[in-house]
Amino acid sequence: MTTPIDIRRMPAHTTTPTSSTPKAGSAGEGVNAVALFESRRVRGPRAWDELSEIDRQVLLEEVRQRRKYQALKTQIYSELYGIRANK
Repeated sequence: MTTPIDIRRMPAHTTTPTSSTPKAGSAGEGVNAVALFESRRVRGPRAWDELSEIDRQVLLEEVRQRRKYQALKTQIYSELYGIRANK
């Protein structure tokens, strides 16, 4: 028993040769070189730099408390859902 070949599932056959050499008149016009990683530029002043020492301490303490609260909340949720999953 022979089945017809489904052309839609066959790999594409190209009859034109593919070459990586540029054609006449395209000497890289309009092509910009792009780096994979941007070089670090000298940064300007940031808001953190302009804060007083007391404001920095207050901000850091707020971040610590927020992270502590988030960790506690995550622990409670994981225990709660862990108990439900074991039922």
